[in-house]
Amino acid sequence: MLYGSVLIMFVLLAIISNKKLTGSESRGLKKRGIEGCFYQMAELLYEWWPFGHRRNSMVSEYLARLHPGQAPPLLRHKHEVERIKLCLIVLFSGNMIALFLWISGSSGSRLVDGMYLTRNRQGEGSREFTLVAKSSSGEEVKAHLTVQSLGYSEKEQQDLYEEMLMELEKTVLGENSSWDDIWKPLVLPEKLEPYPFTLSWRSSNPLFLTLGGKVASWEDVEELPEHTALVELTVWVSGNDFEREYCFYARVCPKPKEKTFSEAVTDVLEKLERETTGKEKLLLPEEIEGEKVVWTLQRENQSSAIFLLGIVGAVILFLLQGREPERALAKKQHLMEREYPTIISKLTLYLGAGLNTKSAWERIAESMKEKDPNPIYGEMLLTCREMESGITEAEAYARFGKRIRQQCYVRFTTLLVQNLKKGNTALLLQLRQEALTAMEEHAALIKRAGEESATKLLLPMVMLMGMVMILIMVPAFMGM
Repeated sequence: MLYGSVLIMFVLLAIISNKKLTGSESRGLKKRGIEGCFYQMAELLYEWWPFGHRRNSMVSEYLARLHPGQAPPLLRHKHEVERIKLCLIVLFSGNMIALFLWISGSSGSRLVDGMYLTRNRQGEGSREFTLVAKSSSGEEVKAHLTVQSLGYSEKEQQDLYEEMLMELEKTVLGENSSWDDIWKPLVLPEKLEPYPFTLSWRSSNPLFLTLGGKVASWEDVEELPEHTALVELTVWVSGNDFEREYCFYARVCPKPKEKTFSEAVTDVLEKLERETTGKEKLLLPEEIEGEKVVWTLQRENQSSAIFLLGIVGAVILFLLQGREPERALAKKQHLMEREYPTIISKLTLYLGAGLNTKSAWERIAESMKEKDPNPIYGEMLLTCREMESGITEAEAYARFGKRIRQQCYVRFTTLLVQNLKKGNTALLLQLRQEALTAMEEHAALIKRAGEESATKLLLPMVMLMGMVMILIMVPAFMGM
């Protein structure tokens, strides 16, 4: 069985991966619990994966820019293992749900002694069965059977009979407006839920109204002297030791045709259900129309759909996780670009107060790191650590601009490097001019974001307008 095989594969993968903890421990990535088990399996699959160690320069670049100061190979390893882990969790969950549905659908699906169906007790309602009849010639037919519960008392049956007649009169009319103008097919059911009766119909004029409820066509009655006929439609209501007759009127034309094996199975099952209303078990026939029949009980099972959904979900999640570094980097760049005017203004303020460039830089980074989670302050702190480690101030600023890779920050660091080489005489004036430029760019950015938001709201507004138009026009047309 597929679901059991997949479960066994997961168990074997967990056992094998558990014996290879040294690889994850050496990287410091060991996790505990259920998540740790899936993480170990993901580690093992990453080692086995044919393309697991291929070079993807774009993803590695995104990860390096998202986490500056960390080793790119380790970042790439963590990212790929997390992707595989999430896919394994989704696939395992889908397989377990599918396995549970398959087991629950299989339990109780066999016939009692291979030949009996069990009837519910009185008041427990009917039971639906889907049976598969296989003849000796190999033909298979699916048949649906509704088995009513055990019978009612005579008074209860009389009350239900009177209640059913009121419902039956509306049902039989079908799409016709009245009994005086029948031109559409009538509905002649053999059972009317939830009433425990079997209905048999008889037409006084089968030429105009058949037992199937079909009205004769104009071509059938065109040559007759009378194009209309009053037909007495009699319904015979039978139940557990209960029989009644009632009359309606209708028009229809019969179309005899050869009974197929499918129709024969349906007729036999319906007759069997009517004749065994008072019995708890129904004995299915061994032969139908002279052919031996093998009966099996079919039950609907959604386990395959759930398992397939788990596979599709795992693949989609794996693909989406592959683009996660790019989306995270775009979000980080947006946050840093939004903070650029604030940094320029603060640096201008500190330089105007008499601090040198390095001191002003360190004060901005240290003071804002805890107050503002913007990633730009982490990048500034990394620049401070580089200067403390012996890297020159000009080189540290240049490396800061290369890491950020945004036009405004590259322009800013270029300005700092040039003034460190030439002197700080004109730096303050240039920073003030840069601050004005940054504020203008920030205002343009906000305006562009507002326009994009308005564009995104256009579709919901059109849908809402359509709903309003429907709510207005439908009652108007219905009232015409």
